[in-house]
Amino acid sequence: MWESDAAQIQSKAAELISGQPNFYYKAKRIFDFVKDWVTYDDRVPEDYSALWTLQNRRGDCTQFTYLFVALCRAADIPARFMTCDMYDPPKPLENSGHAFALVYMPNVGWIPADLTVAKVSFGEISYEHLIKMSADGNVRLDSSWWSWLPGPAEVDLTLRGSIDPEVALDVTFGGMSWIDQNTLKVPTTFTNIGTQTVRATKAELKIIENEVTAATATVDIDEQLAPDDVGTVSFSVQITETIENPRLIVEITYSSTYGEFLAEGRIISSTLTPP
Repeated sequence: MWESDAAQIQSKAAELISGQPNFYYKAKRIFDFVKDWVTYDDRVPEDYSALWTLQNRRGDCTQFTYLFVALCRAADIPARFMTCDMYDPPKPLENSGHAFALVYMPNVGWIPADLTVAKVSFGEISYEHLIKMSADGNVRLDSSWWSWLPGPAEVDLTLRGSIDPEVALDVTFGGMSWIDQNTLKVPTTFTNIGTQTVRATKAELKIIENEVTAATATVDIDEQLAPDDVGTVSFSVQITETIENPRLIVEITYSSTYGEFLAEGRIISSTLTPP
């Protein structure tokens, strides 16, 4: 069902994780892509696969999860297909089947990825998932292991948790301004939101118009950032003609005891026209 070795799955996975060495952000890119690419349709048969879903762009929680797991595995990210019965009264338990995924993060462990429950984000799971959970659709708990009380039920249960990244930078943009007739100034801030000290070494700006790189700028930096420290870099980029509705992408290269990483910030700007 997961077809992670199919050429189209392999190609899409490579496209989605290109330039991103961090496992968490690789998996998050795949998660966001699947949520945007596939339209929920509960009429699709359960045995329709990941490749079918990529090509036809519709399915229920099963197809969403098939495609997510296939893309993760094609990107060398360990991923597991999970099934459960969700607590969702008054819906009967026998009609409450649901699918979601687990992905493995180095130095963290398995974290959840539910692509069709709107109230949870990547890395989050709600208490309703805890009934009859099983891995890869197999070995579901025998009915003698659980009971379901008939009639309305009142549950007041709150579970809270968090994932604290050891190594992570958050990249944000400041206000852009024209220095002179053809030079645009783009200030950028990067904040260490991890628990480890890191060293930022390079910053690169790309301005994209219609999937074509219209302008670039690179700044070499050497800045050590303890947790919660903030660094800044300002780009000066030459623009000689109007760029319509550009995407601005800033990539910060940084290193830690785990190796080298890439943090990314993106915005869509209004049309850039030299004064």
